[in-house]
Amino acid sequence: MNFKDYYNEHEDYIALRKKGSAFEKQYYREVDFWKNKYLVPLLDGHEIQTICEVGCAVGILLNRFGTQVPMNKRYGVDISSSNIEYAKELFPEMNFFAGRLSDFLVSTGAPPKVDLVILSDILEHVEDDSGLLQEAGDYGKLVVLNLPMEKCEENKDRVYGIEDKHGHLRSYDLADARQLVESAGMEEVACTVKHYVQEPIFREYLADKLFNNKETTEEKLGGIAKYLNEINEIDLNPSFYKSNYYALLRKKV
Repeated sequence: MNFKDYYNEHEDYIALRKKGSAFEKQYYREVDFWKNKYLVPLLDGHEIQTICEVGCAVGILLNRFGTQVPMNKRYGVDISSSNIEYAKELFPEMNFFAGRLSDFLVSTGAPPKVDLVILSDILEHVEDDSGLLQEAGDYGKLVVLNLPMEKCEENKDRVYGIEDKHGHLRSYDLADARQLVESAGMEEVACTVKHYVQEPIFREYLADKLFNNKETTEEKLGGIAKYLNEINEIDLNPSFYKSNYYALLRKKV
């Protein structure tokens, strides 16, 4: 499988590379109020001076990662050359590389080691998830991991693999996530598990979809009823829906 071509041409990333698009605006919100909301606090008490994000897409998460690391000490790696070209236009002060992490590590632009490697929503896309996590652990003193856990009733009929609409090759639950960490020779320093459907950002999105943007009073009232019913179902059974495993990891000694 040519993953470079796949992600160059994937509809999600084409939409993300359209400046000012609705998809891009929503992605910025998810970075700030979902991904970095839980990744950044994991680093409390740790001094970070250099960062490398693997699977950085167009560099938005890396750019907005809320630490004191200067932009010129942030490195982004992505298999998609189209993503990287766009990232360089958006954030010229940061460092980007098109290719795999293994290719980046032998390039002239790679620092010998970094304080932190970010793996956010990436391991489910790669063939050798354990191998990439191990490689990240060798390269970074610490690794922050955001892994979707989609082994749940919500996704019981989803067919994983390269034909999956988001390119997820497999699904995980919490036991799988911790087994993955173990198999890569890593250990947890800190972690948290969160359900996206319980987050304010999801509820704002759902409200906009169901009633905020409706034109007539009848549509708004109907949408509010649907919204309240869906939120009630979520709150009664959050485990029906996917969650995310946010973890700070380090290499076992």
